Amino acid sequence: MTPLTIGPHRLRTPVVLAPMAGITNQAYRRLCREQAALGGGDGVFVSEMVTSRALLERNDESMRLIAHDADEVAAVGAALRGGSGCRGGRRPSARQ
Repeated sequence: MTPLTIGPHRLRTPVVLAPMAGITNQAYRRLCREQAALGGGDGVFVSEMVTSRALLERNDESMRLIAHDADEVAAVGAALRGGSGCRGGRRPSARQ
């Protein structure tokens, strides 16, 4: 396998765990890291998707979703979703 290089980081195993709602929580990412290490590999493990607005407002649930273990910091990612800029995520209709 060809290593994955992201900036100065080089990963022996070119694997990036995609964000999956309700699945890629802290415990699941830990399990994936442990299994990858047992096989002599590594990878990047991404949190569940959170909105940028919720992070700016430090929403408790969003902060929990992006929490990570101390040994996870070398290869961790957070999936961010932007907002429309309108309250409630609704865009104004063209007829208004």
